Amino acid sequence: MKKIILLVSFLGIFLPAWSQAQTDESRMFIHPFKEVFVNYPSQTLGSGVRLTVFLPEEKIPLSNSYPLVVFLGLSRQAAEQAQALAVKNKVLLAAVSWEEWADSSKTAEDVANFIHRELIPYLETNYPVIRGGNSRTLAAKGARDSQAVLNQLIHADWVGRIALLEPGTVVFPVDRVLEGVRFYVMGNQQELASVQKLFEDAGLAYGADFALRYAKENQNPLYLLDFTYLNGSAQDLEIEKLDAFTQQDILPVEGGANTKLRVAARLKNKYWFDYIALQVRFSPPYLTWNPQQGTIQVVPGAQPGTVKIQSGVDKPRFITKIKLKNQ
Repeated sequence: MKKIILLVSFLGIFLPAWSQAQTDESRMFIHPFKEVFVNYPSQTLGSGVRLTVFLPEEKIPLSNSYPLVVFLGLSRQAAEQAQALAVKNKVLLAAVSWEEWADSSKTAEDVANFIHRELIPYLETNYPVIRGGNSRTLAAKGARDSQAVLNQLIHADWVGRIALLEPGTVVFPVDRVLEGVRFYVMGNQQELASVQKLFEDAGLAYGADFALRYAKENQNPLYLLDFTYLNGSAQDLEIEKLDAFTQQDILPVEGGANTKLRVAARLKNKYWFDYIALQVRFSPPYLTWNPQQGTIQVVPGAQPGTVKIQSGVDKPRFITKIKLKNQ
């Protein structure tokens, strides 16, 4: 009998509120470990924004304050992994999905304004998150959302960690604030080469300020986030060693043959990442290096012999060898 009374009381409270929610353009659903906002109301982006907040514990209200991770461009299919990530890393993960966002006229600047003026203030007002950039990670998948995240760098102390997945070609805002910000980027050869040049031109150091990894095809974007690096201590993140690997150890002199070159960077914490050598030396100079494609190509006039390949100036050096021979 008590169960029946409780059920009737629950339905009497819940059903009217749920019915009213169905008539509103913005709807909220509460599940264990997450809250979902369908058509999250945004003055900047309009309708079609879906916000899912993944909680680090099932109990509501939360018993502690947690670091905040905002992820732009995360699909609904990743919900189960997002929940596991929030619980494992003890973070509050706010995922913004654009799947139902029909207005393609919105720019990266519009998305950046949404983050700064609407999303972060809402999350900090309604959830027990640790405030300040040192406890805030912004992550994005895709070119537009990655640029929107980088545009947050015009706000001093606004963000401490940035993760960009498949970012395309991005640029820093003119009035950027880079001090104290750590970057983690995953993408293809062209994306990583572009980002490494961007970061190095801005005076950032590999390891201490940024790290790169090649993205694997069809990999869940949440698995690409490396909190070991993002939250690691600065003294453990300097480059300790570079190793170089070529797809082929022997190349024919004729026929314009080429091979891929990959460089792996080991940091002081013994974790390996990928490094794009923007400058490569050859002795003798019978090869050309294309960092955008990641390939070494035999040049006309090359002669059979062993070519020593070395990294660029003022970098932790690697040396590897490749043989050229007549077919």
